[in-house]
Amino acid sequence: MQKKEFESLIQEYTGHLRSLAYHLTMDANNAKDLFQDTMLKIICNEDKFDMSTSFKNWSQAIMKNTLINSYRKNRKHPVNLFDTCDGQAVNSFDSITYNEGLSTLNMEFLLRTINELDEKLRIPFQLYIEGMKYDEMTLALETPVERLRSLVFKAKEQLQAKLKRYRFEAAA
Repeated sequence: MQKKEFESLIQEYTGHLRSLAYHLTMDANNAKDLFQDTMLKIICNEDKFDMSTSFKNWSQAIMKNTLINSYRKNRKHPVNLFDTCDGQAVNSFDSITYNEGLSTLNMEFLLRTINELDEKLRIPFQLYIEGMKYDEMTLALETPVERLRSLVFKAKEQLQAKLKRYRFEAAA
């Protein structure tokens, strides 16, 4: 494929990829980061694109895999959010699977449920799910580690109870 053809495909789907990035992250700054990292991977892996496949599907798969990889990496190492041209996203295109469990859980309901938690439970829980360690939370919130563990545990219990009710109501 010629460079101009590839550039025209990129231009054609830029708007779609920007909106998909926002839809996946629900945050303008994270969406910009995800879009930029995706575009970098698309450009770095131009030679791996097969013209017989859909550019839209290929680029969406890169974006979703970039997001998943950054989430996994962020859980272990909160400093590095995205890889550069490492090829990880491209290697798994042939075997994309969808987790039906995730599709049955309404993400908006989950976020709304977390936001409905009492502030003293919500803030430590959000820091916990973002990957912050308890000793870091202790410094940030000026709260003893034991208290933070207790608050995160209580938040998990409340969320589990609400999600069980949601699952029961959704099945009915």
